[in-house]
Amino acid sequence: MGAVAVLLVGLVAMDPRVREQASLSMDSSYATSEVAASTAQAHRMTETVVQAIKTQADTHGPLMMMLCVGVALGLIMFRT
Repeated sequence: MGAVAVLLVGLVAMDPRVREQASLSMDSSYATSEVAASTAQAHRMTETVVQAIKTQADTHGPLMMMLCVGVALGLIMFRT
């Protein structure tokens, strides 16, 4: 969970698209009480994060591969 949190914080810090979606999701006037609207908002946020990860993976492929392997090994170590 910590690695995912660090990755998300890093994406928010580096990518303006993710930062904009994160700030919109924190804005109380933007958030609505309807379930469909919040589901759509979560879907947009997820799509933005995935797009940013893909962009970073294209730019820094070996580093992203090392991060994924490290997270997988960390999960295996914490599970046993």
